[in-house]
Amino acid sequence: MIDLNLKIKILNELGFYISNIINNNPKSILDNLTKSIINKNRWFDEKSIIYSLKVWSNLLKSDLIEKWLDKYKLSSIEKKKTIALILPGNIPLVGFHDILCVWILDYKAIVKLSSKDDVLIPFLTDYLEKKSGNKSFLYTTSSIKKFDAVIATGSNNSSIYFKYYFSKYPNIIRKNRTSIAVLEGNETELDLKNRKIKLSVKAAQIDEEKSLIAKFGEGATKSGATLKGIFEKAIGSKKKKKEEK
Repeated sequence: MIDLNLKIKILNELGFYISNIINNNPKSILDNLTKSIINKNRWFDEKSIIYSLKVWSNLLKSDLIEKWLDKYKLSSIEKKKTIALILPGNIPLVGFHDILCVWILDYKAIVKLSSKDDVLIPFLTDYLEKKSGNKSFLYTTSSIKKFDAVIATGSNNSSIYFKYYFSKYPNIIRKNRTSIAVLEGNETELDLKNRKIKLSVKAAQIDEEKSLIAKFGEGATKSGATLKGIFEKAIGSKKKKKEEK
């Protein structure tokens, strides 16, 4: 039986622990981590490392974790399994969500890390194991054997290998994903978090004019048009509809 209350408590404590590290308490931990990570992967820098840590620090809060887990019937899970995890390494801690999913279920994980991101995840799982008193993660650089299911993330090419190698097992195979955005040069501010774009003053004015024309006709944006005339036209159309009824 999974002790979810204990799991949530430990994850909440991990969030505070990460927050303390970011705030340099003690300072040596963050310095040592960033130096070790950057020495192995020059594409990572201190800014990206701290950003990833901040994201998880904000997410690992009791109320958010409970809201996440409420969607699933975890109490019905009894049989313990071993899950093979093949993790990507394109950004710091990109595979940590898979790690948490296995740990929450009280499963064992055989983890094959990307050589580009093999410092932060073991650092955090070490905390989880110490707090829970259970050994949950086995890290390996060789072929993975004796497991029940697999989650593997990689490129389009590696996904072909994964599908062939893991075809006999329940699996989640992830490959390259792309998206597209069309920008016209009128944008002054991008709100990536909320997926919103703020237009320049001129572009916003043109956009507003198009909206007025669509609602009230061509005369809505001419210098002779007044708010009074626009409102009269709008109200008049409503009165007409009522009279018809």
